[in-house]
Amino acid sequence: MSKQALTVILSLLFTILLNNWMGGTPGNAETPKLDGTNWKLVQWSGQTLLENNKITLEFAKERLGGSSGCNRYTTGYQIEEKTIKPDQAIASTQKACPPEIMSQEYEYLRAIQGVQQYAINSQGELQFFYRTEQGLGLLTFRPISG
Repeated sequence: MSKQALTVILSLLFTILLNNWMGGTPGNAETPKLDGTNWKLVQWSGQTLLENNKITLEFAKERLGGSSGCNRYTTGYQIEEKTIKPDQAIASTQKACPPEIMSQEYEYLRAIQGVQQYAINSQGELQFFYRTEQGLGLLTFRPISG
């Protein structure tokens, strides 16, 4: 299957999932609280996660950040209902790592900038639905026990 066909399929799947999720959520449903939670990236649509390259996400006092694989990152964010909007400016440390890690880190930070919706699925995983110039995608994180 070509990369373009996979992108179209993922875009359609994302749209269907998002529409079903939004349509199935009552308007007064409580928005899950993220402040004080820590997560590890376990699945990324259209990407293969590199072994031994831990990508994390932490929420604290209107900031999100963590490890993007090589560097630490941080940015502000706003939540309204199930909509989350990270700030476009993401601060990051500037360590150098092997090219494949740097490439995945770059794509991850672009995905974070494009996050539009979030949900906690039935397995307790945090899902970020994002849009970039390359299309739509889904980041899935598992809680990190504290």
